[in-house]
Amino acid sequence: MPYVQYPLGKERTDHKTVERHVIDNLSVHDKSGKLIVTGRAMFTADHWTGQKYFAAPVLSTVSHANIKSIDFSEAKKLPGVIDVVTASDVPCWSNHVDCWGQAFAGVIADNWYTALRAVNLVKVEYEELPSIFDPDEAIENDGKADAVLVGNNPDSNLKVLRSVERGDLAEGFAQCDWIMDIEYPWTTSYAHNELEAHQSLAWWVGDDVYAYSGTQNVYGTKNAIVSAFKMPENRCHVYSPFNCGGFGGKTGEWGIVEACSMSKKVGGHPVLYKNTRQSNNTSIYRHFSVKSKMKVGGTNDGKILAWDAQYYSNDGYLYCPAEDVLFGIQNTWDVPNAHYQITGVLTNTPKRKYWRDVGDPPGAHNTETALDKIAYKLGMNPLDLRLKNVNPVDTIAKEGAATHWGSFEITNLLNYAAEWSDYRNKYHLPATKTVDDIYHNGDKRMHGIAISSHMDSHGYSSGVGLGAIIKAHSDGTFHVITGSARGCAGGTTVCCTVTAEVLGAKDEDVILGAWANTDVGMNAGNQSGSKHTCSIASAFFNAAMEMKWKMYDLALKKAPFNAIAGITKADLESIDSVIYYKKDHSISLPFSKVGLGNCTASTAEGYNGTNSNVTNDLQNLLGQRNGGAWREKKNDKGETYIHIDDPVRTNGQSSAVCEVAVDTATGEVEILNYYLVVDSGCSIFKQGVIRELGTATELVHSTTLFFGDIYDEATGANISSLYTEAQFPTYLDFDFSTHHFTDYQSEDAGGPFGCHGI
Repeated sequence: MPYVQYPLGKERTDHKTVERHVIDNLSVHDKSGKLIVTGRAMFTADHWTGQKYFAAPVLSTVSHANIKSIDFSEAKKLPGVIDVVTASDVPCWSNHVDCWGQAFAGVIADNWYTALRAVNLVKVEYEELPSIFDPDEAIENDGKADAVLVGNNPDSNLKVLRSVERGDLAEGFAQCDWIMDIEYPWTTSYAHNELEAHQSLAWWVGDDVYAYSGTQNVYGTKNAIVSAFKMPENRCHVYSPFNCGGFGGKTGEWGIVEACSMSKKVGGHPVLYKNTRQSNNTSIYRHFSVKSKMKVGGTNDGKILAWDAQYYSNDGYLYCPAEDVLFGIQNTWDVPNAHYQITGVLTNTPKRKYWRDVGDPPGAHNTETALDKIAYKLGMNPLDLRLKNVNPVDTIAKEGAATHWGSFEITNLLNYAAEWSDYRNKYHLPATKTVDDIYHNGDKRMHGIAISSHMDSHGYSSGVGLGAIIKAHSDGTFHVITGSARGCAGGTTVCCTVTAEVLGAKDEDVILGAWANTDVGMNAGNQSGSKHTCSIASAFFNAAMEMKWKMYDLALKKAPFNAIAGITKADLESIDSVIYYKKDHSISLPFSKVGLGNCTASTAEGYNGTNSNVTNDLQNLLGQRNGGAWREKKNDKGETYIHIDDPVRTNGQSSAVCEVAVDTATGEVEILNYYLVVDSGCSIFKQGVIRELGTATELVHSTTLFFGDIYDEATGANISSLYTEAQFPTYLDFDFSTHHFTDYQSEDAGGPFGCHGI
């Protein structure tokens, strides 16, 4: 993979860091990765081998209906069928259908294939209701007497999810030299299509229920069980040791209540409730699609003065979390007069939810396309248009609480991506140059190149209430115990890495103990990637600092430190699992000689990305960065804009350049080069960051060129629910020599060790 740090071949002069030992170290590996690559990782379906029952869902074959009757008689005749379940057995099911492919019944059998055959024998009688599939039709007919309603909103299929107003829009347009109307049709909707299909395994022992689930949110999953069965929390035990793919689609509690209900139905026997690939892609969350209608105006030199942007999201049959569609346009671009709005649209299609990068991609796609259209109208280079309108480095959030960004690097990221890709020399107006004109290689396909940049909604720190536990051993090693799931590359490893860095321990001396086990860990929140990293890392920072001071207290009582008059904890420092006297490193004590056997440290609160909440210990440690400038971060004019008491947001930001060749006769698109520059603030787990940037690059190509749901307009059926039909790419479909990405580290002022979202 062509990852290179600082790929321009020169050290960044604007970036100063203190020495790190574990953090940002390429030699640090995923703490649980070895179990996966050696085949010893136990996923949900691997438990109770040869002893569990299997259950499969009955999915609706209409898009909107009430269930009149269900005939299981033929299914029950199959040898191996154990029992059947309906909405009367499963609290989260209903006899009302809102979309084609919705689960409302199930069959339990002694093997998976019998369960699959049995569900195809179930006969269902429906009372069909009017349905609507086209979101444009839902928008156009809203409020009309004969409008078809999905039903989850009694009076309308539309709901304003978020609206932002700034300045005076009418006055802003009155000052403009030009005004444009820009529309963009619906972006693509697609399934999450995780490698591990959704599945849950549950069994009862008396009044206690035990469950495995491939979830990103193990405590949310536990809460769903507790709520559904109205049971005491200490009777519910949930585990999520491994989770093969999430992408935001496993933040919910799919299947866990069903599995518990089915196990209860068969006397507590273990039951694995799972999807086939087809049912997974039919009935599980997909990413919402977005369309936009914009009115934009500005000056002839490219300054945007007024922007009225109306976005609509196709939410399926329940309003989805599409509010962050506005985040990029609201916080990346400096527009004095604006109205930004996102409206949810209900249709009788499957539920929509987060996907990789949460809710931002469709909104960013439409916004960036609008900027390119504006640049074309004005005859400007799109890079110059962006640089003209990007928020300044010392910007604060313009709406809501006046919070600072821990770093705002969009201008630097744009320039960095442009220099790396040679964007200025390669740029030309659309459809004016061939690949041969750029590379002189005889390729007569048309050449295209585009640049983009984006401040992202995800990655903020939310550490309040998140738990962290560190257990010390007498030999100077430590176990990290976390309630977080292993939802992506390195989420649990981050807990170990931060712990090792704070303690001054060797990476190999900090081991990942139990994780995603509600019986022994503390609530670590939803494993949602960068936000989780920023948040749970702050909790482990505090717990590790507590452990460090306990360790130093013990060390001061032992030789050689106990012979030094007036020595305090402040006189000690630790590196590579050895405690040193700061004034004389020849005086030292290995961790293994301290006597740590009975020490445990824990916390139930991180510092939440707000500098006023951090401890003096944290200030002292992080204050080493940039020569102590963490307390007063300065902009490019030397003016201080972040003080120690300011709340700070740790959101992600990036810039990208894509270069393509297009065969205008066939429509075939080939990506020639893709350059991605992501500001990580500080890369806590370096290998994880690199993997995330690499897979992000692949997913960008996939969502653009491959992914896309296809529905039967007559029935609402998803007819692209298999890999072969949906044309999901494989490893063989990518030319990795064209993928170029790097982590541009700005040392954020808010996140643990300066990290923020990627």
